[in-house]
Amino acid sequence: MHSFSIDLHSHGAVGICAVCGDRADGHHYGVLSCRGCNAFFRRAVTFNLQFHCRRDGHCDISKNARCACRACRLLKCQAVGMDRSAVQVRREMKNVLDLGNAQNAEVATNSADFLLLSPTQSDGPPFPTNSQVLGSGKTLDLLPVRARLLGSPSSVSSPLAIHSFDRFIECYFRQRYRRQKMFCQTAEQILSLISNEGSTAANEYSSANFAAIPSMPSVGGTRAATADDLCQVRRVETLLMFEWVDLLEEFKRLEMEPMDKTRLLRSFAPRFLLLDFVLHSLECHSVDCLLLPNGAALINPSGRNSNDQFGCRGEFGADIGHRAMERLSAEAEEIVREVLVPLAHNGVTFSELIALRLLLLWDSAVPLESVASAQIVRMAAERTRKELAEWLELHSAGGGVQGKMDTLFAMFPILCTFAAKFAHICRSITNFHVMPQWQFMADLLDE
Repeated sequence: MHSFSIDLHSHGAVGICAVCGDRADGHHYGVLSCRGCNAFFRRAVTFNLQFHCRRDGHCDISKNARCACRACRLLKCQAVGMDRSAVQVRREMKNVLDLGNAQNAEVATNSADFLLLSPTQSDGPPFPTNSQVLGSGKTLDLLPVRARLLGSPSSVSSPLAIHSFDRFIECYFRQRYRRQKMFCQTAEQILSLISNEGSTAANEYSSANFAAIPSMPSVGGTRAATADDLCQVRRVETLLMFEWVDLLEEFKRLEMEPMDKTRLLRSFAPRFLLLDFVLHSLECHSVDCLLLPNGAALINPSGRNSNDQFGCRGEFGADIGHRAMERLSAEAEEIVREVLVPLAHNGVTFSELIALRLLLLWDSAVPLESVASAQIVRMAAERTRKELAEWLELHSAGGGVQGKMDTLFAMFPILCTFAAKFAHICRSITNFHVMPQWQFMADLLDE
Protein backbone atom coordinates (compact mmCIF):
# COMPACT_ATOMS: atom_id res chain seq x y z
CA MET A 1 0.00 0.00 0.00
CA HIS A 2 1.38 3.37 -1.00
CA SER A 3 0.97 6.35 1.29
CA PHE A 4 0.90 9.88 -0.03
CA SER A 5 0.52 11.84 3.20
CA ILE A 6 1.78 15.41 3.01
CA ASP A 7 3.73 17.17 5.71
CA LEU A 8 2.04 20.51 6.39
CA HIS A 9 5.19 22.46 7.19
CA SER A 10 7.53 21.03 4.57
CA HIS A 11 5.08 21.58 1.74
CA GLY A 12 4.23 25.14 2.65
CA ALA A 13 0.58 24.56 3.61
CA VAL A 14 -0.95 27.70 5.11
CA GLY A 15 -4.31 26.56 6.45
CA ILE A 16 -7.39 24.49 5.72
CA CYS A 17 -9.15 24.32 2.37
CA ALA A 18 -12.53 26.04 2.60
CA VAL A 19 -13.99 23.55 0.14
CA CYS A 20 -12.93 20.11 1.34
CA GLY A 21 -11.03 20.62 4.59
CA ASP A 22 -7.72 19.36 3.23
CA ARG A 23 -4.48 21.26 3.78
CA ALA A 24 -4.51 24.46 1.75
CA ASP A 25 -1.46 25.86 0.02
CA GLY A 26 -2.70 29.40 -0.54
CA HIS A 27 -5.52 31.61 -1.73
CA HIS A 28 -6.91 30.67 -5.13
CA TYR A 29 -9.65 32.67 -6.85
CA GLY A 30 -10.25 34.54 -3.61
CA VAL A 31 -10.50 31.54 -1.28
CA LEU A 32 -8.03 29.59 0.86
CA SER A 33 -7.97 26.20 -0.88
CA CYS A 34 -5.92 23.12 -1.68
CA ARG A 35 -4.29 22.38 -5.03
CA GLY A 36 -6.90 19.74 -5.86
CA CYS A 37 -9.90 22.04 -5.43
CA ASN A 38 -8.04 24.86 -7.14
CA ALA A 39 -7.35 22.68 -10.19
CA PHE A 40 -10.90 21.31 -10.19
CA PHE A 41 -12.46 24.78 -10.14
CA ARG A 42 -10.11 26.13 -12.82
CA ARG A 43 -10.81 23.24 -15.19
CA ALA A 44 -14.57 23.36 -14.58
CA VAL A 45 -14.68 27.08 -15.38
CA THR A 46 -12.22 26.93 -18.28
CA PHE A 47 -14.10 24.15 -20.04
CA ASN A 48 -17.54 25.33 -18.86
CA LEU A 49 -18.24 21.82 -17.58
CA GLN A 50 -21.78 20.98 -16.49
CA PHE A 51 -22.33 18.42 -13.71
CA HIS A 52 -25.47 16.83 -12.29
CA CYS A 53 -25.97 15.62 -8.72
CA ARG A 54 -27.82 12.34 -8.13
CA ARG A 55 -28.70 13.32 -4.56
CA ASP A 56 -30.44 16.64 -5.07
CA GLY A 57 -27.36 18.68 -4.19
CA HIS A 58 -26.81 17.41 -0.66
CA CYS A 59 -23.54 15.49 -1.00
CA ASP A 60 -20.83 15.76 1.62
CA ILE A 61 -17.74 17.48 0.26
CA SER A 62 -14.83 16.52 2.47
CA LYS A 63 -11.23 15.52 1.96
CA ASN A 64 -12.09 11.85 1.54
CA ALA A 65 -15.30 12.33 -0.48
CA ARG A 66 -14.69 15.44 -2.55
CA CYS A 67 -14.47 13.56 -5.86
CA ALA A 68 -17.68 11.57 -5.31
CA CYS A 69 -19.91 14.34 -6.68
CA ARG A 70 -18.45 17.03 -8.88
CA ALA A 71 -21.72 18.94 -9.09
CA CYS A 72 -21.79 19.52 -5.33
CA ARG A 73 -18.06 20.18 -5.27
CA LEU A 74 -18.43 22.94 -7.84
CA LEU A 75 -21.41 24.40 -5.97
CA LYS A 76 -19.40 24.44 -2.75
CA CYS A 77 -16.47 26.11 -4.51
CA GLN A 78 -18.81 28.90 -5.50
CA ALA A 79 -20.59 28.94 -2.14
CA VAL A 80 -17.38 29.56 -0.21
CA GLY A 81 -16.53 32.43 -2.54
CA MET A 82 -14.43 31.16 -5.42
CA ASP A 83 -14.72 33.74 -8.18
CA ARG A 84 -15.37 32.40 -11.69
CA SER A 85 -14.31 35.70 -13.21
CA ALA A 86 -10.87 35.30 -11.62
CA VAL A 87 -10.13 32.30 -13.82
CA GLN A 88 -8.11 33.68 -16.70
CA VAL A 89 -8.93 31.72 -19.85
CA ARG A 90 -6.24 32.59 -22.36
CA ARG A 91 -7.41 33.98 -25.67
CA GLU A 92 -5.48 31.23 -27.43
CA MET A 93 -7.33 28.61 -25.41
CA LYS A 94 -10.66 30.18 -26.35
CA ASN A 95 -9.71 30.08 -30.01
CA VAL A 96 -8.69 26.45 -29.78
CA LEU A 97 -11.65 25.25 -27.78
CA ASP A 98 -14.27 27.69 -29.08
CA LEU A 99 -16.04 27.33 -25.76
CA GLY A 100 -19.79 27.21 -25.88
CA ASN A 101 -19.98 26.26 -29.55
CA ALA A 102 -21.56 22.85 -29.76
CA GLN A 103 -20.42 22.42 -33.34
CA ASN A 104 -16.76 22.66 -32.38
CA ALA A 105 -16.72 20.90 -29.02
CA GLU A 106 -18.90 18.68 -26.94
CA VAL A 107 -18.84 18.14 -23.23
CA ALA A 108 -18.41 14.47 -22.48
CA THR A 109 -21.42 13.15 -20.61
CA ASN A 110 -19.82 9.90 -19.58
CA SER A 111 -17.59 9.16 -16.61
CA ALA A 112 -14.81 11.41 -17.87
CA ASP A 113 -16.87 14.65 -17.90
CA PHE A 114 -14.18 15.73 -20.33
CA LEU A 115 -14.14 17.99 -23.35
CA LEU A 116 -13.97 16.15 -26.68
CA LEU A 117 -12.95 18.09 -29.74
CA SER A 118 -14.68 17.14 -32.94
CA PRO A 119 -12.25 15.38 -35.31
CA THR A 120 -13.24 17.87 -37.99
CA GLN A 121 -11.72 20.70 -35.98
CA SER A 122 -8.19 19.36 -36.11
CA ASP A 123 -5.64 21.11 -38.28
CA GLY A 124 -3.00 18.43 -37.81
CA PRO A 125 -2.85 14.63 -37.95
CA PRO A 126 -6.26 13.36 -36.82
CA PHE A 127 -6.21 11.04 -33.84
CA PRO A 128 -9.68 9.49 -33.61
CA THR A 129 -11.18 8.34 -30.34
CA ASN A 130 -10.16 4.81 -29.53
CA SER A 131 -11.67 3.64 -26.26
CA GLN A 132 -12.92 0.10 -26.79
CA VAL A 133 -10.05 -1.18 -24.70
CA LEU A 134 -8.49 1.85 -23.08
CA GLY A 135 -10.98 3.21 -20.62
CA SER A 136 -14.73 2.98 -20.29
CA GLY A 137 -15.14 6.69 -20.91
CA LYS A 138 -13.78 9.04 -23.51
CA THR A 139 -10.48 9.15 -21.70
CA LEU A 140 -8.18 8.69 -24.68
CA ASP A 141 -7.23 10.97 -27.52
CA LEU A 142 -9.20 13.72 -25.75
CA LEU A 143 -6.68 16.50 -25.42
CA PRO A 144 -8.13 19.93 -24.66
CA VAL A 145 -6.06 21.33 -27.50
CA ARG A 146 -6.06 20.91 -31.23
CA ALA A 147 -3.82 18.45 -32.94
CA ARG A 148 -1.92 21.37 -34.45
CA LEU A 149 -0.21 21.78 -31.08
CA LEU A 150 1.63 18.52 -31.75
CA GLY A 151 3.90 20.11 -34.31
CA SER A 152 7.07 19.97 -32.23
CA PRO A 153 8.39 17.93 -29.31
CA SER A 154 8.89 21.26 -27.57
CA SER A 155 5.10 21.51 -27.32
CA VAL A 156 5.55 19.69 -24.04
CA SER A 157 5.91 23.25 -22.72
CA SER A 158 2.80 24.53 -24.47
CA PRO A 159 1.04 27.15 -22.34
CA LEU A 160 -2.28 25.91 -23.67
CA ALA A 161 -2.02 22.62 -21.81
CA ILE A 162 -3.38 23.05 -18.30
CA HIS A 163 -2.22 19.93 -16.48
CA SER A 164 1.28 18.49 -16.76
CA PHE A 165 -0.21 15.23 -18.02
CA ASP A 166 -1.86 17.17 -20.86
CA ARG A 167 1.58 18.23 -21.99
CA PHE A 168 2.99 14.72 -21.70
CA ILE A 169 0.13 13.30 -23.75
CA GLU A 170 0.64 15.98 -26.40
CA CYS A 171 4.26 14.91 -26.58
CA TYR A 172 3.26 11.24 -26.81
CA PHE A 173 1.00 11.84 -29.80
CA ARG A 174 3.69 13.89 -31.50
CA GLN A 175 6.22 11.11 -30.98
CA ARG A 176 3.73 8.49 -32.07
CA TYR A 177 3.24 10.30 -35.36
CA ARG A 178 7.01 10.54 -35.87
CA ARG A 179 7.28 6.85 -35.07
CA GLN A 180 4.77 6.11 -37.82
CA LYS A 181 6.92 7.94 -40.33
CA MET A 182 10.08 6.15 -39.24
CA PHE A 183 8.44 2.75 -39.71
CA CYS A 184 7.29 3.44 -43.25
CA GLN A 185 8.85 0.86 -45.57
CA THR A 186 7.52 1.91 -48.97
CA ALA A 187 6.95 5.11 -50.90
CA GLU A 188 3.22 4.37 -50.85
CA GLN A 189 3.18 4.29 -47.05
CA ILE A 190 5.09 7.56 -46.80
CA LEU A 191 2.84 9.31 -49.33
CA SER A 192 -0.27 7.96 -47.63
CA LEU A 193 0.88 9.22 -44.25
CA ILE A 194 1.78 12.65 -45.61
CA SER A 195 -1.48 12.98 -47.52
CA ASN A 196 -3.47 12.08 -44.42
CA GLU A 197 -1.59 14.54 -42.24
CA GLY A 198 -3.93 17.40 -42.99
CA SER A 199 -7.04 15.35 -43.56
CA THR A 200 -10.14 16.22 -41.59
CA ALA A 201 -12.22 13.22 -42.56
CA ALA A 202 -12.27 11.04 -39.48
CA ASN A 203 -13.84 8.13 -41.34
CA GLU A 204 -10.65 7.71 -43.34
CA TYR A 205 -9.12 6.22 -40.22
CA SER A 206 -10.19 3.00 -38.54
CA SER A 207 -9.62 2.21 -34.91
CA ALA A 208 -7.48 -0.72 -35.97
CA ASN A 209 -4.87 1.10 -38.01
CA PHE A 210 -4.49 4.60 -36.67
CA ALA A 211 -1.73 3.71 -34.24
CA ALA A 212 0.79 1.88 -36.38
CA ILE A 213 2.20 1.49 -39.88
CA PRO A 214 1.68 -1.09 -41.19
CA SER A 215 -1.59 -1.65 -39.38
CA MET A 216 -2.92 -4.85 -37.90
CA PRO A 217 -6.70 -5.12 -38.07
CA SER A 218 -6.88 -8.28 -36.00
CA VAL A 219 -4.78 -10.87 -34.23
CA GLY A 220 -5.40 -13.27 -37.07
CA GLY A 221 -3.74 -10.86 -39.46
CA THR A 222 -0.55 -10.39 -37.47
CA ARG A 223 2.83 -11.81 -38.34
CA ALA A 224 5.31 -13.16 -35.86
CA ALA A 225 8.08 -10.74 -35.03
CA THR A 226 11.61 -11.58 -36.08
CA ALA A 227 14.85 -10.51 -34.46
CA ASP A 228 15.15 -7.95 -37.25
CA ASP A 229 11.78 -6.49 -36.26
CA LEU A 230 12.88 -6.22 -32.67
CA CYS A 231 16.14 -4.49 -33.60
CA GLN A 232 14.32 -2.04 -35.87
CA VAL A 233 11.78 -1.15 -33.20
CA ARG A 234 14.44 -0.84 -30.54
CA ARG A 235 16.39 1.70 -32.58
CA VAL A 236 13.36 3.91 -33.13
CA GLU A 237 12.11 3.61 -29.55
CA THR A 238 15.55 4.39 -28.12
CA LEU A 239 15.71 7.61 -30.11
CA LEU A 240 12.23 8.59 -28.89
CA MET A 241 13.18 7.73 -25.31
CA PHE A 242 16.21 10.04 -25.39
CA GLU A 243 14.06 12.82 -26.82
CA TRP A 244 11.44 12.29 -24.13
CA VAL A 245 13.71 12.25 -21.08
CA ASP A 246 15.44 15.38 -22.36
CA LEU A 247 12.14 17.21 -21.88
CA LEU A 248 12.04 16.42 -18.16
CA GLU A 249 13.25 19.24 -15.93
CA GLU A 250 14.35 16.85 -13.18
CA PHE A 251 16.42 14.89 -15.65
CA LYS A 252 18.17 18.07 -16.77
CA ARG A 253 19.03 18.80 -13.15
CA LEU A 254 21.15 15.65 -13.10
CA GLU A 255 23.70 17.26 -15.44
CA MET A 256 26.25 17.44 -12.63
CA GLU A 257 26.13 13.66 -12.24
CA PRO A 258 26.31 12.18 -15.78
CA MET A 259 26.89 8.65 -14.49
CA ASP A 260 23.69 8.81 -12.47
CA LYS A 261 21.83 9.81 -15.62
CA THR A 262 23.39 6.85 -17.39
CA ARG A 263 22.36 4.45 -14.62
CA LEU A 264 18.78 5.69 -14.76
CA LEU A 265 18.67 5.36 -18.54
CA ARG A 266 20.10 1.84 -18.52
CA SER A 267 17.44 0.77 -16.07
CA PHE A 268 14.68 2.67 -17.85
CA ALA A 269 15.37 1.74 -21.49
CA PRO A 270 13.85 -1.79 -21.47
CA ARG A 271 10.96 -0.56 -19.32
CA PHE A 272 10.21 2.25 -21.76
CA LEU A 273 10.30 -0.22 -24.65
CA LEU A 274 8.06 -2.77 -22.95
CA LEU A 275 5.51 -0.23 -21.74
CA ASP A 276 5.28 1.21 -25.26
CA PHE A 277 4.53 -2.29 -26.56
CA VAL A 278 1.73 -2.55 -23.99
CA LEU A 279 0.35 0.90 -24.84
CA HIS A 280 0.52 0.22 -28.58
CA SER A 281 -1.30 -3.10 -28.09
CA LEU A 282 -4.06 -1.36 -26.15
CA GLU A 283 -4.37 1.32 -28.81
CA CYS A 284 -4.81 -1.41 -31.42
CA HIS A 285 -7.47 -3.12 -29.28
CA SER A 286 -5.30 -6.19 -28.83
CA VAL A 287 -5.56 -8.12 -25.59
CA ASP A 288 -4.51 -11.43 -27.12
CA CYS A 289 -0.89 -10.73 -27.98
CA LEU A 290 1.81 -8.12 -27.54
CA LEU A 291 2.15 -5.95 -30.64
CA LEU A 292 5.24 -4.14 -31.86
CA PRO A 293 4.75 -0.65 -33.33
CA ASN A 294 6.11 -1.75 -36.72
CA GLY A 295 3.29 -4.22 -37.38
CA ALA A 296 4.74 -7.44 -35.97
CA ALA A 297 3.67 -9.36 -32.88
CA LEU A 298 5.42 -11.35 -30.18
CA ILE A 299 3.44 -14.55 -30.62
CA ASN A 300 4.33 -18.13 -29.85
CA PRO A 301 5.12 -20.09 -33.03
CA SER A 302 3.68 -23.34 -31.68
CA GLY A 303 1.56 -25.09 -34.25
CA ARG A 304 3.11 -23.26 -37.20
CA ASN A 305 4.69 -25.30 -39.96
CA SER A 306 7.46 -22.90 -40.85
CA ASN A 307 10.78 -23.70 -39.25
CA ASP A 308 11.96 -20.21 -40.04
CA GLN A 309 9.15 -18.25 -38.40
CA PHE A 310 11.70 -16.28 -36.43
CA GLY A 311 14.42 -16.49 -39.05
CA CYS A 312 17.04 -13.78 -39.15
CA ARG A 313 18.76 -12.06 -42.01
CA GLY A 314 22.22 -10.73 -42.59
CA GLU A 315 24.62 -11.17 -39.68
CA PHE A 316 22.04 -12.62 -37.33
CA GLY A 317 22.56 -16.24 -36.37
CA ALA A 318 19.33 -18.03 -37.27
CA ASP A 319 19.47 -20.45 -34.34
CA ILE A 320 20.28 -17.74 -31.80
CA GLY A 321 17.59 -15.45 -33.18
CA HIS A 322 15.05 -18.27 -33.22
CA ARG A 323 15.69 -19.24 -29.61
CA ALA A 324 15.68 -15.63 -28.43
CA MET A 325 12.37 -14.88 -30.13
CA GLU A 326 10.82 -18.05 -28.75
CA ARG A 327 11.82 -17.02 -25.24
CA LEU A 328 10.56 -13.47 -25.78
CA SER A 329 7.26 -14.78 -27.12
CA ALA A 330 6.83 -16.93 -24.03
CA GLU A 331 7.48 -13.89 -21.84
CA ALA A 332 5.06 -11.87 -23.96
CA GLU A 333 2.29 -14.36 -23.18
CA GLU A 334 2.89 -13.75 -19.48
CA ILE A 335 2.88 -10.00 -20.03
CA VAL A 336 -0.47 -10.26 -21.78
CA ARG A 337 -1.94 -12.16 -18.82
CA GLU A 338 -0.37 -10.16 -16.01
CA VAL A 339 -0.24 -6.66 -17.49
CA LEU A 340 -2.15 -6.14 -20.73
CA VAL A 341 -5.44 -7.81 -19.78
CA PRO A 342 -5.63 -6.30 -16.25
CA LEU A 343 -4.93 -2.80 -17.58
CA ALA A 344 -7.57 -3.16 -20.27
CA HIS A 345 -10.05 -4.59 -17.77
CA ASN A 346 -9.52 -1.63 -15.43
CA GLY A 347 -10.03 0.93 -18.19
CA VAL A 348 -6.54 2.40 -18.00
CA THR A 349 -6.08 5.85 -19.52
CA PHE A 350 -3.20 7.58 -21.25
CA SER A 351 -2.63 9.71 -18.17
CA GLU A 352 -2.22 6.67 -15.95
CA LEU A 353 0.22 5.08 -18.39
CA ILE A 354 2.19 8.32 -18.64
CA ALA A 355 2.40 8.36 -14.84
CA LEU A 356 3.56 4.74 -14.88
CA ARG A 357 6.22 5.61 -17.46
CA LEU A 358 7.49 8.43 -15.23
CA LEU A 359 7.59 6.17 -12.18
CA LEU A 360 9.51 3.53 -14.13
CA LEU A 361 12.13 6.21 -14.78
CA TRP A 362 12.15 7.74 -11.30
CA ASP A 363 12.91 4.46 -9.56
CA SER A 364 14.58 5.00 -6.19
CA ALA A 365 15.81 1.39 -6.27
CA VAL A 366 18.33 2.29 -8.98
CA PRO A 367 21.69 2.75 -7.21
CA LEU A 368 23.02 6.29 -7.69
CA GLU A 369 26.32 7.81 -6.62
CA SER A 370 25.08 11.23 -5.62
CA VAL A 371 22.82 11.93 -2.67
CA ALA A 372 21.53 14.95 -4.56
CA SER A 373 20.59 12.76 -7.53
CA ALA A 374 18.74 10.34 -5.27
CA GLN A 375 16.83 13.26 -3.77
CA ILE A 376 15.85 14.54 -7.22
CA VAL A 377 14.61 11.08 -8.21
CA ARG A 378 12.63 10.66 -5.00
CA MET A 379 10.95 14.06 -5.29
CA ALA A 380 10.17 13.52 -8.97
CA ALA A 381 8.44 10.23 -8.13
CA GLU A 382 6.49 11.86 -5.31
CA ARG A 383 5.37 14.66 -7.60
CA THR A 384 4.25 12.14 -10.22
CA ARG A 385 2.12 10.27 -7.68
CA LYS A 386 0.62 13.51 -6.38
CA GLU A 387 -0.21 14.82 -9.84
CA LEU A 388 -1.72 11.47 -10.79
CA ALA A 389 -3.98 11.63 -7.73
CA GLU A 390 -5.07 15.15 -8.70
CA TRP A 391 -5.76 14.05 -12.26
CA LEU A 392 -7.83 11.07 -11.13
CA GLU A 393 -9.81 13.24 -8.74
CA LEU A 394 -10.77 15.42 -11.67
CA HIS A 395 -11.65 12.63 -14.08
CA SER A 396 -12.66 9.55 -12.08
CA ALA A 397 -16.42 9.15 -11.70
CA GLY A 398 -17.73 7.98 -8.36
CA GLY A 399 -14.40 8.20 -6.54
CA GLY A 400 -12.21 5.13 -6.30
CA VAL A 401 -9.06 7.17 -6.86
CA GLN A 402 -6.94 5.25 -4.38
CA GLY A 403 -8.12 1.94 -5.83
CA LYS A 404 -7.11 2.99 -9.34
CA MET A 405 -3.75 4.17 -8.08
CA ASP A 406 -3.12 0.94 -6.19
CA THR A 407 -4.02 -1.09 -9.29
CA LEU A 408 -1.65 0.96 -11.40
CA PHE A 409 1.19 0.84 -8.89
CA ALA A 410 0.83 -2.92 -8.65
CA MET A 411 2.02 -3.04 -12.26
CA PHE A 412 5.30 -1.34 -11.39
CA PRO A 413 7.21 -4.35 -10.00
CA ILE A 414 5.68 -6.65 -12.61
CA LEU A 415 6.86 -4.45 -15.48
CA CYS A 416 10.30 -4.05 -13.89
CA THR A 417 10.68 -7.83 -13.64
CA PHE A 418 9.56 -8.47 -17.20
CA ALA A 419 11.75 -5.64 -18.52
CA ALA A 420 14.82 -7.15 -16.83
CA LYS A 421 14.07 -10.55 -18.39
CA PHE A 422 13.43 -8.88 -21.73
CA ALA A 423 16.77 -7.08 -21.65
CA HIS A 424 18.62 -10.25 -20.66
CA ILE A 425 17.17 -12.24 -23.55
CA CYS A 426 17.81 -9.47 -26.07
CA ARG A 427 21.52 -9.46 -25.23
CA SER A 428 21.81 -12.74 -27.14
CA ILE A 429 20.60 -11.05 -30.36
CA THR A 430 23.75 -9.92 -32.11
CA ASN A 431 22.62 -6.62 -33.61
CA PHE A 432 20.18 -5.59 -30.91
CA HIS A 433 22.64 -2.97 -29.63
CA VAL A 434 23.65 -1.72 -33.06
CA MET A 435 22.23 1.70 -33.94
CA PRO A 436 23.63 3.23 -37.13
CA GLN A 437 23.92 7.03 -36.84
CA TRP A 438 23.02 6.88 -33.14
CA GLN A 439 25.56 4.35 -31.91
CA PHE A 440 26.54 6.60 -29.01
CA MET A 441 23.05 6.00 -27.58
CA ALA A 442 23.44 2.23 -27.82
CA ASP A 443 26.91 2.39 -26.30
CA LEU A 444 25.61 4.47 -23.42
CA LEU A 445 22.89 1.93 -22.64
CA ASP A 446 25.10 -1.13 -23.08
CA GLU A 447 26.41 -2.14 -19.67
